Amino acid sequence: ATTDEKKKVYKTVTDKRKRKDFSIFRKLIYDRRLPALFEYYESDIIDYNTLRLELNDYNRSKEKLFKRVFDLEEEIIKVMSDDELTKILIKEKEKLNKKNKEVRNLPHNPYLDWLKSYNIINEEESIFLKKVRNKLSHNEFPLKEVIEQIISLDNNQTFSSQIIKKYLEIVDKIISEIKN
Repeated sequence: ATTDEKKKVYKTVTDKRKRKDFSIFRKLIYDRRLPALFEYYESDIIDYNTLRLELNDYNRSKEKLFKRVFDLEEEIIKVMSDDELTKILIKEKEKLNKKNKEVRNLPHNPYLDWLKSYNIINEEESIFLKKVRNKLSHNEFPLKEVIEQIISLDNNQTFSSQIIKKYLEIVDKIISEIKN
């Protein structure tokens, strides 16, 4: 497996299976989440059930994250002035016009920039929110070095649940601050 930097990551996934059930491992070879996820494991040998638990938790957690992201964006739009929203839309439209693309929806970055401009989040939180959301949007696992800037990881819980829990805490704090 390889990460964004095209660095090879080698891990061994172990399980007791009948030979006819080995096809499950072929599916793992093409899983886009694994290169970055493997970085979280210190051991070179990973039990299949541990990996499966992590991937299942990732799938469940992802839905919660995107629901909260949409809630956050909705709250920001509610409190954003018309002038601010218009400026952001014009700026994004100009960026997309340079790429010959049509504006269909507003990317997440302008929301984060708006939050930073009002000191609702700091740069570290902005990077965390952006990287986690983007990686999950592309069915990838967030890079460990980004996560460790915000979270002290605990090996007794799935990494996905810890990442999503922290993400939701930050988003809930932001929404609470925006509403007040």
